[in-house]
Amino acid sequence: MRKVGITLRSSDAPDYHEPRDALARDWYRFLAATKGQFQWLLLPNLGQDTVEYALSHGVDALLLTGGDDLGSYAERDSTEQCLLAHACKATWPVLGICRGMQSLNEFWGGELIVVSNEHHASIHTLDLECSLPWAPLAAQLQVNSFHRQGIATPAHELRPIAWYNGVCEVFIHETLPWVGIMWHPEREPVPTQHDKQLFEYLFGV
Repeated sequence: MRKVGITLRSSDAPDYHEPRDALARDWYRFLAATKGQFQWLLLPNLGQDTVEYALSHGVDALLLTGGDDLGSYAERDSTEQCLLAHACKATWPVLGICRGMQSLNEFWGGELIVVSNEHHASIHTLDLECSLPWAPLAAQLQVNSFHRQGIATPAHELRPIAWYNGVCEVFIHETLPWVGIMWHPEREPVPTQHDKQLFEYLFGV
């Protein structure tokens, strides 16, 4: 059974200097819906030290969560890039959610653009270039959207699978078991079938 390391957003304590890490509680509900397909561990933002922490606890896959624009918190940016460098060498499965997808794109040298308001706090239907590897029968997907930055042209190693309004919403790596998606599975009131299939595809045994 895989052990998935889950990255955390930075959370400033009001009126108090105490750097903190955080995870939306929605994730616990979503992870419960995976019904024990994998184990998971929360990973603090400690830069390169997080890699050693993950290895010492048997982590062998990564989930990069959303929240915080790239560049907002140097510790988180550094931590995720260090983790991705190790995941690349070790061929770990990796899933990037929203900001996490942007982190994957940055790792391979890609850039971001500012997107229209249609991508923020909305629901839209994806334009699929081909069937999703984890949900081949899904002809159409409606997904949530909570981002102000996006990817117009994925980095060279990343193959786009789905788009919305000129912005890449899904990509997969050409050779590694890495997937990036721009929506938030954890924010759905009831986990969707295609999201549960994605987690099984990447992290299931």
